[in-house]
This record gives sequence, structure tokens and C-alpha cells, in this order.
Amino acid sequence: MAEKHPELVVAFMKGMIKVGRWANEHKRAAAAILDKQTFYRDVAATYEGIKPIDLVPNLSPRTWCPWRSARTSC
Repeated sequence: MAEKHPELVVAFMKGMIKVGRWANEHKRAAAAILDKQTFYRDVAATYEGIKPIDLVPNLSPRTWCPWRSARTSC
């Protein structure tokens, strides 16, 4: 799908970056949202778990290597 529609990948990643920036600026609100889908015991524990993490996706080639096509090298 990504090879046929790279514009969708770009749009998705732009959205993920925007969400990650928001989450970094609003860690407590992000923790309340993420707590519904995590293994932490409550929102406070989720907050402590995500506090040191940069939630913006890393777009380095090393990060994307596993997702590349088998025809391209890392």
C-alpha cells in the first residue's frame, strides 16, 4: 500500500508527528488518553511511564529499516 500510495504514508506520519508534539506538551492529558490502552495501573502511573519519553515518531533511516521493502537495503 505504501508503495502505491506514498501520499497516504506522508499524511499519516504528519498526523503522528502532530499528535506526538501535542502529547509531549500535554503529558498529563496524553497519559489520561493512553491509560485506557496501557498496562499501567492508573493515569498517574501512565504519566510517570511516559514522562521521560519523546512521543514524536523518530523518522531516522535506522528506525524505518524494518518497514522498508525487501527490495531496498538499510
